[in-house]
Amino acid sequence: MKRRKPVIYDLNECCFHEVEDNYYQCLFTENPLGLITVKDMTIEECKFVKIDFSLIKLINTHIVDCIFENCDLSNLEFNKISIHRCQFINCKMTGVNFINCSLHDLLFKGVQGRYLNISLGNIRNVDFIDTV
Repeated sequence: MKRRKPVIYDLNECCFHEVEDNYYQCLFTENPLGLITVKDMTIEECKFVKIDFSLIKLINTHIVDCIFENCDLSNLEFNKISIHRCQFINCKMTGVNFINCSLHDLLFKGVQGRYLNISLGNIRNVDFIDTV
């Protein structure tokens, strides 16, 4: 089966400093100023450019049609999170855990992913290209 690509249309500048119910069609280019928890939300049709996720905690989050470019997701815990039709391009993902996640139609390209842990989940159509 062929991997489906993210569908992204018009993006608006957004930041994690503002509390939202859901993040839709957002372009994130600024890191959060402090620790932020994204809980019980959907992140849809968004693009993250050079974002450091060390200050972002994701809980019970659905991520769909998103692109992560040159982001640092090192040691991030994706636990019981669904990620569909997303791309991780040239990201640092050392020690990332995908535990009991739903991962469908993902592309990991040029990712630095030593000690990446994907286990106990529903995984379908995931490609790794030029990933170490």
